[in-house]
Amino acid sequence: MPETYIELATAARRDPLLQRDLGRAEGAFGWVDPEETVPPGHIAKAGLLLGLPVSAVCARLREYGLRVDAEGLPERPGAEVATLLSERADGLWPWLSRSQEIPPGHVAAAGRALALGPLEVLDRLAGLGFTTPMTMPGDAEPDDADFLRSASRRPLPLHKPVPYAHIFDSARRRNCSLRHVIDRMRAYGFTVPLRPPRYFTPWTRSCCEGTARSSGPKSPPRTRCRPPTCWWRPAVC
Repeated sequence: MPETYIELATAARRDPLLQRDLGRAEGAFGWVDPEETVPPGHIAKAGLLLGLPVSAVCARLREYGLRVDAEGLPERPGAEVATLLSERADGLWPWLSRSQEIPPGHVAAAGRALALGPLEVLDRLAGLGFTTPMTMPGDAEPDDADFLRSASRRPLPLHKPVPYAHIFDSARRRNCSLRHVIDRMRAYGFTVPLRPPRYFTPWTRSCCEGTARSSGPKSPPRTRCRPPTCWWRPAVC
């Protein structure tokens, strides 16, 4: 292990400014990566918890030989800024990286957490110097976060195909059709390879409800698959 890691890990035990998991419950412990630039979210959260202005936080971090990114931050950021800059929109690590485009799921989640509309979230992120999503539907709403984030509440990457499992899980959680989930994600610019048929056979319906049984050599094998029971219906969430 590089000596810089050991030095920072040791220092982090006495200096909370270096602790990665600022604000988390007791027992969570990690430290900032000396090979990466300290993100603005960490700086904002540290200032908020320690009662320090951004300039003082940056000065102390530089004393440890760390690079900092405080561009766009007010001198005294509030809790809203920390929420905006956290990946899960909860004001905690992991933090957004300025080198990456903000995923749509973060815009929706931050809007729900802060009771802001998508355009307000985009404006505030842009004001903090972040690159905002190129594609946002005109009917974007905070509840779309349920479709645009993983089970661990981290935003899905925009430029990767959406896993089938995520589509099924999202439809099940919201009790809506697969087609509705797919349409919402495509509206945000996601690539969704799954194309459910418009009409389903009685066998497909029984399979989806987990009630299929084998009744002869020509019947499909018994299955316990459990996709959402409403996936063939035209109803939406």
